[in-house]
Amino acid sequence: VGEYQADCILGDVNNDGKVDVTDINQVVNMILGKVATDRIADVSGDGKVDVTDVNDIVNIVLGKR
Repeated sequence: VGEYQADCILGDVNNDGKVDVTDINQVVNMILGKVATDRIADVSGDGKVDVTDVNDIVNIVLGKR
């Protein structure tokens, strides 16, 4: 699990300054084991990276969170 970055934007998993579909894809790839898991993707704050985090990022993108 990667290093936590205090200056990041919630949901900005790839740290490009915005929350969008690329962040969703990154978390899905983490869940599928295609890329290393990083704590920054634990948007729900439950200590694991899973579909709940994908859902939370989708809600951020849609402006529901």
